[in-house]
Amino acid sequence: MAGVLTVAGTAVAPGTRVRAAIEVRGCGYAVRMPVTVINGRGDGPVAAVIAGLHGAEYPCIETTIRLARRLDPHQVRGALIIVHVVNEPAFYGRTAYVNPLDGLNPNRVFPGSATGSISERMVRRVWEDVIAPADYLIDLHGGDIVEALVPFAAYTPSGNAAVDDVARRMAWAYGIPRVLEAEIPGSSMLAAARAGKPAVLAEAGGGGLLDEPSVATLLEGTERALAVAGVLPAAGVPSVSIGTPTKMIWHRAAHQGMFYPSIKVGDRVERGQVLGRICDVYGDVLTEVRSEASGDIIFLVTCPPVSPGDPLLAVGGT
Repeated sequence: MAGVLTVAGTAVAPGTRVRAAIEVRGCGYAVRMPVTVINGRGDGPVAAVIAGLHGAEYPCIETTIRLARRLDPHQVRGALIIVHVVNEPAFYGRTAYVNPLDGLNPNRVFPGSATGSISERMVRRVWEDVIAPADYLIDLHGGDIVEALVPFAAYTPSGNAAVDDVARRMAWAYGIPRVLEAEIPGSSMLAAARAGKPAVLAEAGGGGLLDEPSVATLLEGTERALAVAGVLPAAGVPSVSIGTPTKMIWHRAAHQGMFYPSIKVGDRVERGQVLGRICDVYGDVLTEVRSEASGDIIFLVTCPPVSPGDPLLAVGGT
């Protein structure tokens, strides 16, 4: 990218940083997603960095704020499109998992719809204005308000060996020991991979907290991933050490009640091990939750009330 880049109707000249917004209206609502565009002076790829698909994951949102403020356009080769908060209604409403305006999880409806619900319309604009024009996608997340989480990175195989090699190296560039190979239906990462783009996800933090170690993990890792993509200089960036990815195995509630975990986040568990139990509000056990795989507890719901289908935890393993 060496010429003028237009994002959401805003023209960004080479060598400049511009703040803009993606405004979505429909279904009786109006939503504004804050964006920073950094257009470098020289030729190079375009990378998209998005955060706040889940509005209560604060370290990832803070990461995009700091990234946009500290990068000099002269450092950037190509361009960088940063969406600070996609799910603004959940951000200001302190809502876990979903958009409170329609009850949908925005990261399960990609690539969205221009005529759908407000979440589908928001996602469609992010897709059309940010992800589709980009060569690479980084989607930043963390544990939600009711989740504890150990940092991890992930990528989705596209079926193209060259694309997957870049995505794998971008994920391992975060320097996090846990890298997952994940295919999440309706996610930004899956939609981008299917469009032939290297796409990665990185998660740190949780519990509704904004903590510095999580921000540092995401910020430093994102800069290294952007160097792998060729958007930032690779000088001074450590070489990426590639390990063996694991799978993410979700465990969900089968009953309504209270979840009492017997493990904590980061614990090593074995297939068949009892991880906790769900009891009714009288204290009677409804079911035991057993591990469907051997591996580490990647995230764990820390708020007891659960309903059928709610996530309880995930194991990173086999």
